Amino acid sequence: MLTVSSSMKINLMELLLKYLAVFFGSMAKILLGPAIGEKSGLSFIETCIVTTLGATFSAIAIMYGGEKLREILNEKVPQKKDKKVFTKRSRLIVKVWRRYGVYGIAFLTPVLLSPLGGPIIASVLGAPVGKTIRCIFISCLFWVPVTAAVVYGLFDFLEHLW
Repeated sequence: MLTVSSSMKINLMELLLKYLAVFFGSMAKILLGPAIGEKSGLSFIETCIVTTLGATFSAIAIMYGGEKLREILNEKVPQKKDKKVFTKRSRLIVKVWRRYGVYGIAFLTPVLLSPLGGPIIASVLGAPVGKTIRCIFISCLFWVPVTAAVVYGLFDFLEHLW
């Protein structure tokens, strides 16, 4: 029979909490995942996997719950009358959408639009749910290791300065 010691339970709980912090941080912003992972002492690979899962989960939640969320927001949040319709950012998004479609939006999601913003934009523009989620996942597979490498390298560099 296998028994688990109390110190092993504590270590597993600490590891689970670290994973959850990276997961939930990366749901909001891709850079939060690697920053939390590095400061928590997680390995580069662990951080990349959990960050990718968090960002992808965020995209899934937004794409499948996006319509209901939009209804709630339109109902609860008052719309600004003087809000600019065409900003530099919105023009860039439209340009990317017209030229590259869901692939362009998904590619920009991790670094520019955030795991929350990209799926919202894709949903508003009428992108297919399954295709959008797959594209964002693939985009995360590219961008997460890149951003994690920058974050891990930057923290190492800053530690050497102090």
